[in-house]
Amino acid sequence: MKKKRFLGIGLGAALAAFSLTAPVYASGEANLWIQIDSTNISGLGDYCPLRLSLDLMSNDEDGLLRAVLYYAQTSLLEGNLFLDSNSGNLYASVPELTDTVFSLNLEETLEYLADSVTLEATLGDSEEMEHMDEVLSILEEVDYEALAERYLDACGDEISAMADNMTFSSVSDQYYEYNGESVLCSGAGMVFEKETLVNLATGTADFLVEDEECRGILENIGEMEVTDEDIAAFHDNVSEIFEETLSDVTICVYCTPDYDIAAVTADTAPMDGSFELSLEYADRGGETAGENVEAAFYIKDVDAGENMSAIFSREVTREEGEVTNDISFLIRTGEADGSLDLNLSTSYVEASGEYGVSFRLGAGGEELLTVDADGTVTQEGETLDFTCDHFTWQAEGNIMTLSAALQTGELTSVLQFEGDTSDTLNLLTASSEELEEEGEIMTSSLETVVLKLLLAQAEQ
Repeated sequence: MKKKRFLGIGLGAALAAFSLTAPVYASGEANLWIQIDSTNISGLGDYCPLRLSLDLMSNDEDGLLRAVLYYAQTSLLEGNLFLDSNSGNLYASVPELTDTVFSLNLEETLEYLADSVTLEATLGDSEEMEHMDEVLSILEEVDYEALAERYLDACGDEISAMADNMTFSSVSDQYYEYNGESVLCSGAGMVFEKETLVNLATGTADFLVEDEECRGILENIGEMEVTDEDIAAFHDNVSEIFEETLSDVTICVYCTPDYDIAAVTADTAPMDGSFELSLEYADRGGETAGENVEAAFYIKDVDAGENMSAIFSREVTREEGEVTNDISFLIRTGEADGSLDLNLSTSYVEASGEYGVSFRLGAGGEELLTVDADGTVTQEGETLDFTCDHFTWQAEGNIMTLSAALQTGELTSVLQFEGDTSDTLNLLTASSEELEEEGEIMTSSLETVVLKLLLAQAEQ
């Protein structure tokens, strides 16, 4: 009985995935194939080129998914899933392994899955899922405009005090790159006092636990009651934390002669523990906002003279119809090998649909992963054509090169299930003996598939 239960759940999950993937209620078809062209991975390189082809078809009512595994041009193994909307049955066949056609009724299978203890264990603790749904539903019902008004009423004095005590500082003009030119930008500096920042941060924290709606959300998330004693202790703790971690903050804004913001910087005075924080943001212009930017965050240990930094940059270039998008992310620590480098570069030529992708991931000065891909993507009417001519993946000395293609469009192929649906083996009602017999037949048939592979290799 356990074996039948397991098979029912496994194929039921496949059914759910298929019913979600196949456009059963929309006519069309899609073909996807992925091929491993070459690799140095032991045990896999001898079987290249190895290709998996998937055909997905729908005629507004029925759906068919066909999967075929190839070695070069030789078909090794085929599998078919057919969803019959009239009967609500899912039929499956693997011709190379068995003549038997398997079936499942969609409604019966879903009822079986709903009662399955094993499925519940697979999905996780249902109580935790219900709790998360409850929290999300509460957040969706929040009137955020009213919440903002209550916050301004509660912390209005602290906000006003921060603004009233803000002072302006003299800032020297700086050169920044903007729209490809070095531009002298005028700067304005603003200093926010530590005391006003501490009061605002503490007031905000107090609001989160004292406001009735916010307090209810926190209680629901933590599944515990927040008492007045908890609020008092929380106030003392956060006040102490903010007093130790916050300091005066200087914000500088630099503008071009046309009053475009070219850069923003924020710096703190030395905090307890002799740390300084800095944030730098530069906008280098471009056709759209945010396409040429750099953002950096620094933590400086004043005593040790060491910096930890995180730097993000993006640069978009356009030349003769080709758009290139370069993104990099860099983390540096005070350690000699403490670094993480991430670089992503993409290019696209609108006229031809040609694209390129390059990804690099490194740490401690060593390259961990590289990915390079190129191909074309075009769309005409209902038809989408996507090809990946080369996809090369390299990590820890292992290299794999793949190719792939995807085409979607209107249904032009004949949607037909190759198998006898009048005489099938129902996986929910079949006995354990019937399932074991089919398992033995399919296992022994694998020898024929392996022999076909060996013959195809000999012909290469």
